[in-house]
Amino acid sequence: MRYLVRLCLVCLFLVGCSGKDSEAIQFYTHEGCPYCEKALKYIQINYPKLPLQVYEIGQPANMVKFVECADKFKLDRKQLGTPLICMGENYIMGWSQENQKLFNEYVKSYLPKK
Repeated sequence: MRYLVRLCLVCLFLVGCSGKDSEAIQFYTHEGCPYCEKALKYIQINYPKLPLQVYEIGQPANMVKFVECADKFKLDRKQLGTPLICMGENYIMGWSQENQKLFNEYVKSYLPKK
């Protein structure tokens, strides 16, 4: 019986992870972070239809997701910062001109094909 319960929980987890949430870009921000504001403004202006989910890490549930994203990429928890942008198999932490270029490259797979 325990095996069946565990199997059901694993199935629910996998179904939840394979839904629309996994297709969207996850953007982790912290209130008052100027780099987060710049990055978000850039994305909203240049990619207004981009599937973007914004998580304020000041909320406990969002902090859990933030740590899960960091763990996925094996990021050192002592070095974590915002914005943290998780894009499939890629991530960007912080915002600079170099990270903006990376974002523009990574985002191509999220844009509609012409």
